[in-house]
Amino acid sequence: MKRMLVCLLLSCFVITTLTPGSALAENPVLTDIKGHWAEKHIKRLVESGYVKGYSDNTFKPNQSVTRAEFFCLLVQAQGTIPSAASTNSFSDTVKHWASAYIEQAVRSGILLPAEYPNGLKPDKPILRSEVAAAIIRALGMGPSTGSVSFPDRDKVEQSDYKGFIKTAYDQGLMTGFETGEFKPFDPFTRAQACALLCLFLDKKDSQQVGTPPNNQSGITIDPEKDNLTAVQVYDQAYPIAGNSIVFKTDSREIKASTISLVNENIYLNYANRFALNSNLDNLELIINNNHFGVSKLLAANKHLVVIPTYWKIRTLNVDDHKYNPDFIDLYVGTEKSECLADVEVIDAYTLRIGDRTYDLRQDKLTIDVNDKFYLIKKVILRTDADTYFELAETEPVVIKRPDITNISAIIARGSSLDLDNINTLFFIINGSKYYFNQCSIDGVGNFIVDQKTYSPEQVFMLVDGDCYELNQVVKLPNSKIIIYCDAVNRTWVKINDKYLDASGVLILMDDNVYDLDEVIVVDRNVVRIKGRQYELDSTFKCRLNNQTFNIDEIDYDPTMDLVTIETSAYSSDFHQPLKYNFYLDNSIYQQGLEDVTIYVGDSWRNFNYIYIIDPAHYRYNNITYNLIGSRIRIDGEQFEVIDTAWRGATQVFDLYLEAI
Repeated sequence: MKRMLVCLLLSCFVITTLTPGSALAENPVLTDIKGHWAEKHIKRLVESGYVKGYSDNTFKPNQSVTRAEFFCLLVQAQGTIPSAASTNSFSDTVKHWASAYIEQAVRSGILLPAEYPNGLKPDKPILRSEVAAAIIRALGMGPSTGSVSFPDRDKVEQSDYKGFIKTAYDQGLMTGFETGEFKPFDPFTRAQACALLCLFLDKKDSQQVGTPPNNQSGITIDPEKDNLTAVQVYDQAYPIAGNSIVFKTDSREIKASTISLVNENIYLNYANRFALNSNLDNLELIINNNHFGVSKLLAANKHLVVIPTYWKIRTLNVDDHKYNPDFIDLYVGTEKSECLADVEVIDAYTLRIGDRTYDLRQDKLTIDVNDKFYLIKKVILRTDADTYFELAETEPVVIKRPDITNISAIIARGSSLDLDNINTLFFIINGSKYYFNQCSIDGVGNFIVDQKTYSPEQVFMLVDGDCYELNQVVKLPNSKIIIYCDAVNRTWVKINDKYLDASGVLILMDDNVYDLDEVIVVDRNVVRIKGRQYELDSTFKCRLNNQTFNIDEIDYDPTMDLVTIETSAYSSDFHQPLKYNFYLDNSIYQQGLEDVTIYVGDSWRNFNYIYIIDPAHYRYNNITYNLIGSRIRIDGEQFEVIDTAWRGATQVFDLYLEAI
């Protein structure tokens, strides 16, 4: 009966989603799937009556699936018949044909309105990253931590669903393309939907355990006698049959279909064992919107009794909308802390974040929901329903997406800049360029970019090409700020899309080392050095942070008035040391070139500025010198080089010293 119901529901998917408005053939022989990578998946679903083709006997496997179509499919595949929509989570789905299915997807937690603040756009193609999140939520699982190994990892990391992508990959539900890339922002196709549906139904069926498997430990589980009927937290019992009950240990989530008690041990789905009456450090319980940390498991009256250590919420409800706590910023006082998902509820007025606890009657904890700020007043603890926060709208804790009108004054060494005559204003933070409206300013003047917080001392400001080092940012009422700074003489260079201090970059060419300001970029890959013009070739190298790199491209950006360089790893035929060791009395005195200078040309020069020709010679300013017998200085101490050794295979250069 259950299989028949699923078949009927999925047949509805064909009519209302994959092929809206098209007539369907009764028993189509699909003409466009032979040899297609998803042929067997499509045939399986067609032969089972799950899906059908178009009236012209085509299936169009590479056509995109819309969001409405996919969420309709997923709701039906879960075996759920949605009721008429009584709420509207999205402004653009009110009269949509799939509104009931969309609202059911919201109620079941596989679709979160907070992730679509500008509307669902139900008839737009759904992206692969969105599919990963939906399918994992439909299985009662959550996002995983850690990185992924796709070649387009940088794109995956940019996705809000990167944790779900990792879980989907780990579960074998979604993999990369032939190139190995995941392509998180590509549309999902009909063929991919069929393949994923097959995997989803197999995975879903495997979670519905009917009879206990053979137990290798010799324990026999009698479902009639040993299975428990409910999970009890405090004084509230949740029947196992009617609730979504998920146990989480480390990064693994187990949706409980059966819970058995045998010999003081609990077995989830007849397979996963937990001991009763023992302390548990890494077990969590998720029931509907309630998320508990578990300290101990007990059993009484056919109930599994959970003793919690803390309480979390799975979703945040504000103005009849549900939000994922992972995407809700939390502020303690005026400084950004963690996200709301990291908050542990101890009691109605006590919250714990990390190793610190806060009293809501004394401490100010604020959350940011769609650019509105709410003060957390109290936690309404409910075991008979979902726990929720009592909130009060408050003044903004941070200035989000500011512009120059938010600046009351810029003070540089006691003098004010003329704000009315500023043409360009942006900031260099951790090597990246940000316009002012890409930043947020918290209550103590810190900059928040890309979910990371930086103090003013870590920020450089460029005003019409002039560089300033920030000292302090003071937040005033009405979202105004004063910036205190010092002008600095700094030239920038952009290397591999990172903005760096040009004074730390050297160019190697023709057995010589040049400061970047000695190199004039005439055109793309054309430079002039000491009056002579050169085209970029493999002899040009770039030295940065005591490492040497190939220069793949060099150009000039007139909008920023700076040199741009693209580099790659140094080539194996480039005979400059990769690593330096300095020996004194046959023991390593120092590794690397930090604070190392050499006496050449009647003055002390940074060791980085010499070009090693061979183990006994170097060049500086087009002149060759003997390295053995040279004087060097390490952190102020003087030495004479008495011998050297070049290990060419590893490009390590050893210098043997004698104190002077």
